[in-house]
Amino acid sequence: MIITPFAFMASQAPSWTPYDFANITHYWRSDSGITLSGTDVQTWTDVLSSLALNVWSTATYPAYNATDASYNNKPTIEFNGTSDALGASATSGYLATDSMTILVIHAPVKTGASQYQMLAGDSIGFMEMMMNSSLPGAADILGAYKFNMGGSNGVVSTGLSYTSGDLIWQGAAIDHATTTFYQWVNSGTPVSSIGGQGASATKDPFHPVVGSYGAPGAGIGLYYPGKIMEFMFIKGVPSPTEFSDFDTYVTSTY
Repeated sequence: MIITPFAFMASQAPSWTPYDFANITHYWRSDSGITLSGTDVQTWTDVLSSLALNVWSTATYPAYNATDASYNNKPTIEFNGTSDALGASATSGYLATDSMTILVIHAPVKTGASQYQMLAGDSIGFMEMMMNSSLPGAADILGAYKFNMGGSNGVVSTGLSYTSGDLIWQGAAIDHATTTFYQWVNSGTPVSSIGGQGASATKDPFHPVVGSYGAPGAGIGLYYPGKIMEFMFIKGVPSPTEFSDFDTYVTSTY
């Protein structure tokens, strides 16, 4: 079964949508490009570049909710936090020298353990986008974001807390013009940043994975528990106006 787009097309939309980011290159949507095996997501295809995410290495398929009453009856992809992951065997076209931003709309579940969980990453560990699954109400490291650049790691974290099932939009970027990592949560104002981070041209191209990360044959760890609605890559860093429009889009859609 294949789910095809039914709303929010860029040229026809009555208001701003993520298609309107000036430099968006990849866009996975829970209402588009979904191939199901029963009620599980077998393939999730990028609606802009046709880059397909398939079940990754030894992982299992996440579940598909065609309508989710908790999020304005929009579809969601549900990851179990222990074995679900989707990844691309092809590269995204991004290199270690490219400035890039990743945005994810999701609803994490607290697992009761204070440990990192992987929201998005890369098969070779070039990029990791994490959340911390500490107990509900406890201080949280939501969205630690790390690039491994030739042996140098840059990590930013928000120190924010959240409740299980909260709708969150989360973003992070590396801007090579300013050698800075940025992190956003539900706001276009960065909640954290770390400067002085360089790029390594020797790194392999970026192979995106959502729900975990890991290389084939090497195992997978740090799975994500929760629901993911949208997942996108943007070349460079969006403008403050774009972030404001995106925040309005998220709150009005879900």
